[in-house]
Order: sequence, then C-alpha cells, then structure tokens
Amino acid sequence: TSDEAISVHRIMSRQLPEDSHLPRLFWEAGPKRTQAAFAAFLDAEDAAALEEFWEGAVADVDQLDESQRQMSRAAFDLWFWLDRPLPDGRFVVDRVLAGDDLGAGERSYLDSLRATAMLLYEVTDVRPGTSVTLLDLLSGEQVTVHEELGSRQMTRSQLFAARVTPRGASGQPELEAGILPLSAFQRQGLLAELANLRAE
Repeated sequence: TSDEAISVHRIMSRQLPEDSHLPRLFWEAGPKRTQAAFAAFLDAEDAAALEEFWEGAVADVDQLDESQRQMSRAAFDLWFWLDRPLPDGRFVVDRVLAGDDLGAGERSYLDSLRATAMLLYEVTDVRPGTSVTLLDLLSGEQVTVHEELGSRQMTRSQLFAARVTPRGASGQPELEAGILPLSAFQRQGLLAELANLRAE
C-alpha cells in the first residue's frame, strides 16, 4: 500500500470512536448481555476465524506496521460479525438482532449494515471536506458517500476495498470502518479473481 493510502486510513481510523460504534454495540448487545458461555463461545470462534482470515495471506502478522494492523483488524471484525457463518449457519449479527435489548436506532443501523458487502471501489470524484464519489468496479454503479475527513486526503483513481452503509449518521451513504487501500498494480488481478469467484 502507498503512503497516501496509509494516510487516508489513519484519518478514517481517527473517526472510528465517533463514527463507527460497532465494537461497543456488538459487545453491549451481544456477549455483555448474554451468559458467560456464549461470550466464551464467541471468543473461541473469533480465534478460529482469525486463522481463516489470514490463511495464506501473510506469513507473519507481526511484520505489519500499526496502521496495517488497524486496517486488517477492522476489516476482520466486520467480516467476522457480518459474513462468516457460525456453526449453526447464522451470523454473529443475527444472534445480536435476535435479542430484545436493542434500541430502534441500533436495530436499524445493524439491519442496514447487515446488507452491506466488502466491494472494490475506485475514487472518481472528490469534494474535500464533504464527499467522495466511488465506482464499484464489478457492477459499474457509482455512489457518493458523505466523508468529511477522508475526502481531504483521497484522490481520483485511488483504489480500495470497503463497505458502504446506505444510510449513516449523516442520513447519506457513508464508508464504514475496515477500508483496505490497494495499489493500482493490483487492479486487474483482483478484478479477474473476483469475476472468477462470481462465476463459480
């Protein structure tokens, strides 16, 4: 990843405590409100999932610098909560939503996030301090996301994998935590691999 991409991620990460309350929400709505056995079960699943997530990707995670570890952990957390089936076929987010302790706002947010996917985007337009327009490189669809801080560092043609929440705190589409910056030379290889996966 480029220095510019790392810089963008650092800005996005500084937003995390305010703009992305997922870790707190999942803890308070999930293990904190359940019996200890379920909390231990999730801990075990998390450890197993971490091995799956990194399998064949990086020989030694300790070789990553702090920014890269933050990126990968945020991406892993969302994948674990939203995309990785538990042994019963459900997802962690399903377990949380099945509870009756969520507020209306929390439930609406998780329902919206549950419908997202990690997609490959290219920046096509930037309005510093306001928004970023992204092109989904697989579907060809464009979306403009509300982004105050990251938009000051992003540039056109920049590539990254990310989730876009259809309606964030601003009432507009927003980038969720877990952005993975990519270099331009990875573009064609990633597109080819993703296209093959979709065809299977």
